[in-house]
Amino acid sequence: MFIGSNLESIRMLNGLSRKELSEKVDVSEQAIWQYEVKNMMPEINKIYDLSKLFHVKTSYFISEQPDAFKQNSVDKHSIAFRAKSYKVSTKLLNKQHHQANYLSNFTNYLLSYVKSPVMPIFELINQLEDFIMSAGDMIELKSSRCVQVSVERNY
Repeated sequence: MFIGSNLESIRMLNGLSRKELSEKVDVSEQAIWQYEVKNMMPEINKIYDLSKLFHVKTSYFISEQPDAFKQNSVDKHSIAFRAKSYKVSTKLLNKQHHQANYLSNFTNYLLSYVKSPVMPIFELINQLEDFIMSAGDMIELKSSRCVQVSVERNY
């Protein structure tokens, strides 16, 4: 079974519109849309053409991606961009958002398999923060005692 969301994802990662992709694989723009929304399944030779175009195995289009890649981990409004017209900027924003999301999810996916050693510097930082907090509490306590003593002396 062809998975249209994988086609949409890889098309957007490569910065192609449906029209541009349709010209490259010699099908209509409507056919690309139907592939993506699962209204129509491409012929096997078109799947092969897509895999060659995007440099992926044909199994990419027929297997589910891990759930880690489906998360929306980047806020669309956090992407800064400049464009001359509103339509271009929206298209550029969507492309950049999709790419940033994919890279963030991919990085998180890979990091989930990496086990890093405990760094002693982080333990030292935590100890230093605890010391500073306790020292700050001690200073506040001493200053409040001084204020009480000075108030008592005034009476």
